[in-house]
Amino acid sequence: MLGFIENSATGALSMQRLCKPLAFLLIILSNGLQAHDYHGVHGMVIFTGQQALYASHLPLYHPPHDYQILYRIRLVGTDPKQVQSKLATHSLLTLKPTPFDLNRLIRKESFSQTATLYDGHFERDGEPLGEVTVHFEQALLVERLDPSIGQQNQYMVVSQDEDHFLLHRIASRPSFDHIVYLAAPLKEPPQLTDGSAETVRQQLVRQLPDSQQLYWETTDFK
Repeated sequence: MLGFIENSATGALSMQRLCKPLAFLLIILSNGLQAHDYHGVHGMVIFTGQQALYASHLPLYHPPHDYQILYRIRLVGTDPKQVQSKLATHSLLTLKPTPFDLNRLIRKESFSQTATLYDGHFERDGEPLGEVTVHFEQALLVERLDPSIGQQNQYMVVSQDEDHFLLHRIASRPSFDHIVYLAAPLKEPPQLTDGSAETVRQQLVRQLPDSQQLYWETTDFK
């Protein structure tokens, strides 16, 4: 009987020793799969405030693009005055980076990435302006899309020094991506009635007449 107990204890100890490296291996494999899943071409729209340049990831409902991400960035390899001039006239400027792992932005890392700068939407007949290096300097917002959200009237306030923005929280279809520059900071998002994309946008214009629309997209969320 004593021998049986000793053998059982030894077997349990051996099993514990075996399980630990297996669990560690599963964690590594899981992280590897996640990284692989979010590797791709992650387009972005860029815009400026008073203090800095910003890039917002162009999200979709499915991986590897199902995150709303806003970063403060710096561009190297293009004339800053040209970028500022185009943005001042409300031109749409987008970035098509070389393929990279979106998990780096999700983890709020700071790093550099080569990209092509486009005048217009890089997937919709935008004109390439040249190759640039994008320095992702600071994450301001990282949020995964939640298609279970039914209401279309939710906005998020994001501030960076003297720059203040509203970003629409993308909800279930049909929804929209909307970025607004605020003339003054807000302590909390505006209270809006739920409705269609255009109905919500018009409410926002009436409540915040001094705000400026930076980006508006409905096609990808129909």
